[in-house]
Amino acid sequence: EPEESKRFKGCQQVATAILAIRDIPDGLQPEILAHELINWLINSVTGVLVADAPDPQSIEMLGWLELAFDDAPALIIAGMHDGVGASCLH
Repeated sequence: EPEESKRFKGCQQVATAILAIRDIPDGLQPEILAHELINWLINSVTGVLVADAPDPQSIEMLGWLELAFDDAPALIIAGMHDGVGASCLH
């Protein structure tokens, strides 16, 4: 289920934030109240984007910097000048 996947990924982000607290060395860990910890967790995951599940019917568009990391078996280069091709299309 796509929605379940997004919830799972969101929970992973919260778990990563919690583990970051755990990894603070003992002598440096601040003493904070529970509500302060919750506020810190909320602030640390606010703005983190969780990607939608890929749509098998869609075509993925990547920038040239991402192509080196893409594991697709084939690719089509649609243009080499950023912004030029989009202004030429009608």
